[in-house]
Amino acid sequence: TRTNARLTTVSQALEVSGVPWFSATATPLLDDPAVRSLTAGWRSRGHQPLRVVLADLQELVERATPDQLEILTTLADAGRAFTAVAPDSSVAEWLDWLPAAGRDRSARGDAVTLSSFHRAKGLEWDRVWVAGLEEGLVPLGRSEAGPAEVEERQLLYVALTRAVQVLSVSWARTRLFGTRPVPRQPSRWLADIESATAGLPSGPGPDGPGAAAASLRLDVEPDPAVEDGRH
Repeated sequence: TRTNARLTTVSQALEVSGVPWFSATATPLLDDPAVRSLTAGWRSRGHQPLRVVLADLQELVERATPDQLEILTTLADAGRAFTAVAPDSSVAEWLDWLPAAGRDRSARGDAVTLSSFHRAKGLEWDRVWVAGLEEGLVPLGRSEAGPAEVEERQLLYVALTRAVQVLSVSWARTRLFGTRPVPRQPSRWLADIESATAGLPSGPGPDGPGAAAASLRLDVEPDPAVEDGRH
């Protein structure tokens, strides 16, 4: 995904489904000074239901400055991911779980790796799913023609070229921002991707980077599971 905040939303669905996953973003989340300050204060409220703290956190998200928004949203998403698995959990149980969520499980062959576009640079996987290809996310914000849009397009290129065998992309017709459902529009570059891959074969090709790239299968139709804002 383009941002780390979207990764926690995906991890929530994987947790509910019992699918093992790894994300390198959970540990840096706990290293952020604002997060450390919040979690230290919440320790004294460890006996309270987690939903109480998450309600307070959501108010912080809604009042956040642009430089605080992503980190607070990521923290809130982590809380919702935990309540999806343990609905009656306490604040203390969640705080004990957070460090464990950041442990490196990348050595497990059966785990899904969650990565932002930036973190994916230089890496490859047999199968890659690029999620959230919507205006406002890809490109991020209100990027218009110019250097910012060029950089966003290059980041998308990085994400799309991480796949060795199979590449899938998706966008959500409706996405939740906090508790508010917001209608979405497909990224301006989805049509370009579909056009560029229209003539590619769908089966696996011979060995070799060039042949593997030519054999990518691209799914550009909206996926029903992501249209309701859950991914």
